[in-house]
Parts: sequence; C-alpha cells; structure tokens
Amino acid sequence: MDATQAMVGKAMATCGEFDLEHSLVLEDGDVRYMHVRGYVLPGPTGEPATVIGTVHDITDRCLAERRNNLLANILESSLNEIYILNTDTFRIEFANKCALTNLGYSLEELEAQRIWDINPVYDQETVRRHVAPLLRGARDSLSIESLHRRKDGSEYPVDLRVQILKDHDRDLLVAIANDVSERVQRENETREAKVRAERLAYFDPLTKLSNRAGCQRDAKSHFASADKPAFLVHVDMDGFKRVNDTLGHLAGDQCLEETGRRLRDVCRGLGTPYRWGGDEFVILANSSSDPNELCERARRLMRAPMEFDGNRYWPTVSMGIALCPENGNDFDTLLVNADLALYRSKENGKDRYTFFQADMKANSETEAKIELELDEAVKTDRFVLAFQPQVNLRSQTITGVEALVRWDHAERGLLSPAEFLPVVEKSRLAPVLGEIVIDKALAAAKYWLESGFDFGRISVNISPSHLASGQVVDHFKSAMAKHDIGPERITAEVLESVFLNDNGSGHLAALKELYELGIHIELDDFGTGYASLSHVVDLPINGLKIDRSFTKQMLEDPKKEAVVNQLIHLARSLNMGIVCEGVENEAQYDRLRMMGNFSIQGYLIAKPMFFDAMTNWMRESADDLYFVI
Repeated sequence: MDATQAMVGKAMATCGEFDLEHSLVLEDGDVRYMHVRGYVLPGPTGEPATVIGTVHDITDRCLAERRNNLLANILESSLNEIYILNTDTFRIEFANKCALTNLGYSLEELEAQRIWDINPVYDQETVRRHVAPLLRGARDSLSIESLHRRKDGSEYPVDLRVQILKDHDRDLLVAIANDVSERVQRENETREAKVRAERLAYFDPLTKLSNRAGCQRDAKSHFASADKPAFLVHVDMDGFKRVNDTLGHLAGDQCLEETGRRLRDVCRGLGTPYRWGGDEFVILANSSSDPNELCERARRLMRAPMEFDGNRYWPTVSMGIALCPENGNDFDTLLVNADLALYRSKENGKDRYTFFQADMKANSETEAKIELELDEAVKTDRFVLAFQPQVNLRSQTITGVEALVRWDHAERGLLSPAEFLPVVEKSRLAPVLGEIVIDKALAAAKYWLESGFDFGRISVNISPSHLASGQVVDHFKSAMAKHDIGPERITAEVLESVFLNDNGSGHLAALKELYELGIHIELDDFGTGYASLSHVVDLPINGLKIDRSFTKQMLEDPKKEAVVNQLIHLARSLNMGIVCEGVENEAQYDRLRMMGNFSIQGYLIAKPMFFDAMTNWMRESADDLYFVI
C-alpha cells in the first residue's frame, strides 16, 4: 500500500487526478487486484479538501491476462509447429518459434504464405476439401500425415492436426504439426532390415530365385485368394548329375545359375519360378496363363547350349503340370500331382512336359483309357475347329484364318488342346488327328471360296509327331484334291523345334516337300529364343509368326518393341510374310502400324469362333473391316 498511499498523497498535495492498479492481501491470504481512479478537489483556500473516486475489483481480468501470457509463452516455446490460419484466405496469421525455425522463414515472410505454399502434398483445392467438414461443424478436428517444405526447398514429414478456433465474430484454423523425420527414418530402417532378413530367408543367391520357403510363403497367399494360380509346374533338370560328375561342381553351379536366369525369362508375364532344391524348380502360374505356352517356351529356352571352361553341353528339362482346380485347389495337392506328372515325363524320355492325370500311378491304364476315348472321338467325329482371323493392319483386309482344334468330349464338354494334345503326341493318334484337322480346315476353306469370301489362306498347325509320321504330305495332297483347294490357299504352321531336332525323323524333308508343293510354310511363335536368325535364312519357310509374348510386352519394354521391329524388317528383307499374334488393344495396333505393312491376329480383331460364327463374321465384315480397330 505504500506506493498507492504515496500516489494518492501526491495527488492530494497538488489537487489533481489519480489512476492506479494495486493488489490487496486479505486476512485469509487471498489476493485481490484493484483499479482505483479519482480526483482531489481543493477547498476555499485552494488546499486539498475533498477526494472523489471509484474502486474496481479487477482480479478476474488480471488473472486472465496472466493465463494468456502463460499460454502465449507455452505456445511460443512449444516443440511443435503451431500455425493460425485465416479460414477465408488460408493465409498464415501466426506461426510460433518452432515453425519459423523448422521452415527457415521469418514471421513476416511466412505471413505472406498460404498453407499450401509450404505443403507440397496438398494443393488449394485439396486443402479446402479437407477442411470443409471442420468449417461446417461436421468434424471437431482433422489428423493427417503430410510434408512441409522449407524455404530452401527441402522437405520433411509431419503429423498434422487441424481444428477450428472461435475468435469473437470469426473462425480461425489452428494447425499443429509435429516433425516426425526421426520416426520415419527409424520406420524406414526397420522396414529395410525386415526386407533384408526376408530376402535372406526366402531367396536363393545362386539362381537369384525365391527358394522353397519363399515358394511356400507365396503359395499360402495365392491359394488363399480367389485369384488362384491356373496351374503349377514341377521342373527337373535332365542329366544334371552328369554335368557335376564330368565338369565339376563349379560347372553345376553355373548351370543352375543360368537355369534360374532362363526360367525368369520363361515365366515373364506367365508366372513365378522358384528353386525348390537341388536341380528342381517349381513354377506358380498366373491365373490366366496357358500351360502349353509356358512349357513350350521353357523347352525352347532350356535347350540352348551352355558352356563351361571351353566345354559345351545341351541341357534339357522335364516338367509335370497340375491344373487348378481340376487337379487340386491347394498348393500341397498340386505339388504332389505335378511331381507324379514329372515322373511320367522322365519315364517317357525326358525333355518334355506332362499334364497330371487323376490316376497317374496307374499310368498305363489311364493313358489307355484316354486313347480309347480319342479313338471313339475320331469314330464319332467329336473334333471340331475354331477359327481366328488374321487381318492386314494397313488395308483392313482378311489375309488368313487359323484353324484351332477342340475336342467336344461327350461327358466333359469342350476341351482345349492343352487337355488332350500331349497324349495325342505320344500316341499313334497324332497323324490321325492331324489328317482330320487338315480335312476340316480345307472343307471350311472350300465353302468360303464358293460363298465368295476372300479369306486369304487357311492356316493349319502341324505337330512334330505328325511330321515324324511321314504322312503329312499325303494328307495335304489328299485333302487338296478332295476339296479342290490350291496350295496358294494353305498355310502350314510349324514350331521352331522341328527344324533343330530333325534326328532322322523326316521333319525337314517333309516341310521341304510341302514348300515345293506351294504350301505357305510359317514359323510359329517366332522370337521366343529357340531358333537363331541366321538359321532362318536356310529354312523352307515363307513367313514368321511373332510370338504373342512380344506383342504383350512391347508397349512397356522398349527391348521387346525393338525385337518386334527388327523381326518385321528381317522378314521384309528376306521377302517373308509376317503375322503378329496376341494383338489385344488399340495401343498395340497403333504401335505395330508404324512398323510396316503386315498382318495381325488377336482379340482386338476377333476371338476364336466356330464355323458358323466365322462365316457370319466374314459376311458382315466383307465390305469394311475398319470396325475391328
């Protein structure tokens, strides 16, 4: 009270106004704060005579100011970034010391920014959309993970919490950001360590493939989903022990390493290979893959020679296939069945693939039963053809129709070639079925010609066993005479393997005779790595059919596109025709069209269809094929 008394005493001594704040300590120890204001009035003689004034208890106001100052100090010293934003302009009206330090701005510089100027993740539209529920009162707060950008352009991760602050007659946004750089770094390090540990646990360093544990882990995930693998392949190298025994274990390791590389190429776009152990491998196919395509590709790639220390050898693989769900719905069942099928491949001479049959242990009875059914199918005419057109991508005209065999099984319905051709190939029925296909294909060609349809050439696939029978030329001659079809209307499609594995079977001689007869010979699935380009020059062929795997991948893989382009130019320089199969979309069509003038085949043009549908398709598209693109 001494200061207050002194001020009042001074005012009274001089007669004047006084205005002061002071505290009072009550008897119970409570402290109150007072605001005193008044006047000292003089008497008749001019000396102070009367004091007039007011006293207000301002305790609440003083305590509130103290709290505000305390909160302001806490706000300023917080280790979190704190921003106050205008809800209309989203300009930063306040930022605490932590925010200024982290961002590297002064307060004046930051007040000229909007929140999206320091946030590289969210633009203006996104920010307004996110805070709209807060402004409507639909949410109390918003929590997100984001990034902040410093004045120097560097960025750091933050956890951001935003809420509304009521300030008299307006709303403000309060944003609290926590720099989580250290936490994110720890999480990244933990994640990378986990990846390294998993790689060691599930990876085979020699072949660069996932190992048995990796296969089991992936299989558990795949078979638990609705999109299960289409089939499983068990692969075993033929004669691997001989490589180890004659050339040493280093040669064996190199052989396994190269096998891993080739299997990665084989499975690209079709499935995933794993090293199961030793010289055994497992392939989990994609849900839409074709087992014949994958295994034929594996046979071609694996047959290419390997070298070690100046010694060359020719590896091969035997494969067993188990289809899902026909042969099992789970990994363990399919693996057992594929293993049984693999043993069948080994028994039948190796270097082949075999589909699992329900009673593999009684294999002779099973194959005999299938052969009986095939015999019956031949007698009752249960084989039908589906047709897929080929179209010139420049002129939009039909240049060919490929005939594809199907088995209309009396009990199992329509069967694809994958389900019966392997048995046909190993039996005496290969030339019988081949003759049926040739006859039906040329009969269809005869009808279309008489109906005035220009379909180019009818294309027939010739199996290696049919070629080896020595009957294929006679079958073509007989069907040509029967249906009055000239050789210029026929294409015989053959796999690359028939040229490189003649071995006295008469493959090459039969094809030369067909070629000299005037039948168009086409090398099917070309480009998959089996035949060399230099070898093509001396072959009795008129055309190349580029494998669908190149078409499928060329838009994403410049190397595949370059291969397709070079194959087209190679065929042109050798005066050979080109058919590019597997064209499924307009992007592929547009890219191919820039490469030259040739034919394409695939779902973009039409899916395989039976005779009546193919006839109607040609009738409807006779005048204009532009719609196919």
